[in-house]
Amino acid sequence: MYRFRTSSGSAKLNLPRIKKKALNSWTAIQDTYFSTKDTFERHKVVFTVSTSVATA
Repeated sequence: MYRFRTSSGSAKLNLPRIKKKALNSWTAIQDTYFSTKDTFERHKVVFTVSTSVATA
């Protein structure tokens, strides 16, 4: 089993810090997803034409 150590060396979990890091990570994932989705939607015609030319 893994132990999470604080600066004092104890095996206590710092749950508020872990929760904050998890929330920040989830927010970053969502931001990346929506940014990528928006890019693809804005360039939908370009991707469609490029794919058609590439397969022809």
